[in-house]
Amino acid sequence: DRFCGSLCDAVCAKRDDAETSPLDGGRFLRTLLDDNLFVIPLDIQGEWFRYHHMFRDLLQGRLIHQLAADEIAALHMQASQWFESHGFIDEAIQHALEAGEKFLAAGIVERHCYAELERDRWYVLDRWLDKLPSAISKQRPVLLLAHAWVALFQQQIGELASIITDAELLLDDESADGSLSGELDFFRGYLLYWAGKGEQSRYKLEAALDRIPENKGLIRGEVELQLALARCMSGQGALAIQALNDRIRNPGRMGSRQLSRLIGGLAMVPILTGDLSSVQREARNLRALTGDGHSLLIEAWSYYLEACTDLHGLHLEPALEHFAAGTRHPYATDAYMAIDAFAGLALTQQLMHQADAATETIARLMNFVLERDDPVEISVARSCEARVSLLQGRLSQAIQWAQPVSRPAEPFDLFIWLEGPLLTRARILIVAGTTDDLNKAMESLREIRDLSEACRFANQVIEVAVLQSLALEKQGHSDAALESLEEALALAEPGGWVRPFVELGQPMAGLLERFAGLKGRTEFLRRVLDQFQVIQSQPASAAAGKPQSGAAWSGEPLTKRELDILELVAQGLQNKEMATRLFVSPETVKTHLKHLYQKLGVSNRRDAAARSAEILSTTRSVARPSERTETQ
Repeated sequence: DRFCGSLCDAVCAKRDDAETSPLDGGRFLRTLLDDNLFVIPLDIQGEWFRYHHMFRDLLQGRLIHQLAADEIAALHMQASQWFESHGFIDEAIQHALEAGEKFLAAGIVERHCYAELERDRWYVLDRWLDKLPSAISKQRPVLLLAHAWVALFQQQIGELASIITDAELLLDDESADGSLSGELDFFRGYLLYWAGKGEQSRYKLEAALDRIPENKGLIRGEVELQLALARCMSGQGALAIQALNDRIRNPGRMGSRQLSRLIGGLAMVPILTGDLSSVQREARNLRALTGDGHSLLIEAWSYYLEACTDLHGLHLEPALEHFAAGTRHPYATDAYMAIDAFAGLALTQQLMHQADAATETIARLMNFVLERDDPVEISVARSCEARVSLLQGRLSQAIQWAQPVSRPAEPFDLFIWLEGPLLTRARILIVAGTTDDLNKAMESLREIRDLSEACRFANQVIEVAVLQSLALEKQGHSDAALESLEEALALAEPGGWVRPFVELGQPMAGLLERFAGLKGRTEFLRRVLDQFQVIQSQPASAAAGKPQSGAAWSGEPLTKRELDILELVAQGLQNKEMATRLFVSPETVKTHLKHLYQKLGVSNRRDAAARSAEILSTTRSVARPSERTETQ
């Protein structure tokens, strides 16, 4: 009771317990609860509260003057144990650290890290790991592997390789725990895959699957997904699909998270092999799992995969809807997938002649990557910006971006991604059309094609073949251009890949018409040519389909993130609480608040909250439960 009343850092008290408190202030506590004085509710039912942060700070200041340091540390440890026993792991870690017990804090993370992974909440694990001194993590293999999982979900391959090198120094394959050695084999196989070494990757992943126990379902699911991709890279695409289907038909005690990885594999492998026919079905199967213990990551991937299929087939209306859904929670899903979903949304909007909406999406994408401050991700976002500029007819701006290639293509640059800087650079050079530009484009396309064929990324081979045909035509090699186009059509037809042709506009339409005059019109060729007419006939409304941010707000338009912040301001949350909800840093929240105040013409939170009802009621409808940001 003393630490509840004195330490009071997020300490919860049941309303029903107020009257029976042994403290003489029990009636006072009930008054606080009834009148919401100095307390903030933690749940909708109003049963759990915490003290207001300013009141908490006041009491903690008094505590420092009343008790010795060792007594305060003991209270922190009691608080840490209480919080951990009740499932408040963030608070448990923080109190252990404030007690000076960094190793005990590390033990708390180790005890609960796999449970968070099983919930698909790597971002929570990332927050815990950030609380610990880095030197502690480097001494403990479980924590190192936890860092590896966070790096994997953020697609930070270089950092992952460094972490695994450190882990190998701590883990002896012969004496280490079999499960940890299995995870180590998984990460080795994962890195080998992105090095383009499919056979070696497959061998390591099969070894990992033998070592990782059944109770680590999500981790086994990640292994099985990666194994399917490695088999595909090794030329065993049919075996990969068969193995996934066999596993799904015999699920045993498999949970929804593990199952999601198998279904994800059934969607990714067909994209890589150029067959879009089954992707949409598997993406919807994947989304059906989100009702069983909601996962923002699974939901985002399901929308993204379905949107990619829509876009490649040039079904733009559903692509727009699905990409928009896939970008709702970019901070809680795989970073690179979120970036590519933004790119797909901008590309779809531009193909629908929604230039303003595409530009706004690019701005959202840039904000996201600049917050993460990863040079590779920023390069991809700039590439997408240049590609949209090219489609908008702003060639000079696109050319300014098309700098010389600084490094050779790597498998991760290609994969199933819609946006790749090397391909976008080739697009720009082909449109620029000088002899030197065309030579550079062809050289780059040959390199990309060689890598795509080596990795068996048929989807990217289709992309390259279409671009090569147009580049050859512009070089004056008409016969070679028609031969290349015939190959591109043959590759694209079985899977229904329409977008790679139509995105290239009238120059490609003219080449296809000439091909049709010489070779005749197949059903697929007719469909592609018809889509040129559909795209051209769409109204060129720059504002059509623009996101609802600021739609009915008469002042300066608010971005989606600013609307998110405004909602949380209206709820009375402080900066740290907003940061937790939105998966960003408190400094990022401060920056958003500054911009929000400027747009609203206010100077403080109270005035912003006062205007929130008017603004939010006209700019966005109430989000469905599946659209709300997941909290702890």
